[in-house]
Amino acid sequence: MTALWPLVVFSTRYDGVYEGGRFAALGSMTIPPDAIGGDPECHRWWQSWGADPRVAVASTVQGAYDKLVIQIGELSYPDNELPEEAFVLVDVSSFGGE
Repeated sequence: MTALWPLVVFSTRYDGVYEGGRFAALGSMTIPPDAIGGDPECHRWWQSWGADPRVAVASTVQGAYDKLVIQIGELSYPDNELPEEAFVLVDVSSFGGE
């Protein structure tokens, strides 16, 4: 079994308005600035990522992780519980945007 981690899971800046879900998971440890930027940047970025398997959105942290695992084609943990050290949860509400 292959674990998909580390990765970053973050609360979306606009609660899913542009992103499609309240939480996003990225198969990377870097959050692109436009993904949490002002309205125009955020909207454009989330539209452009399209079917990129390294980005997943959902209404829960676990859901975003599970979706990312499926999209990348890796196996999740057998009990479907993500170990705490497997991800970094970032609160982007304090990040500056326009």
